[in-house]
Amino acid sequence: MPRGYSRERTSVHNLHYHFVWCPKYRKPVLTDEVADRLQQLVEAKADEFDLTILRLAIQPDHVHLFITGNPRRTRVVRSRAVSSATSVG
Repeated sequence: MPRGYSRERTSVHNLHYHFVWCPKYRKPVLTDEVADRLQQLVEAKADEFDLTILRLAIQPDHVHLFITGNPRRTRVVRSRAVSSATSVG
């Protein structure tokens, strides 16, 4: 089997998801302590949902998250889990 594929009992998969999100009006607020806390929250949610973070890039005005995980969880669940855990209401 080619490298990078995960094998389950009834399936073979190699799914990667790339999410990008930004603060309201794309204000550059993701710096210093805020960026550190955001990274902690994203890593905690990834552990909770059994996701592997391949790359997390936090810029002052946006975030890139590249993850992989088991396809049993849908893309919507993944994006909601990460974005709701890191949003400020």
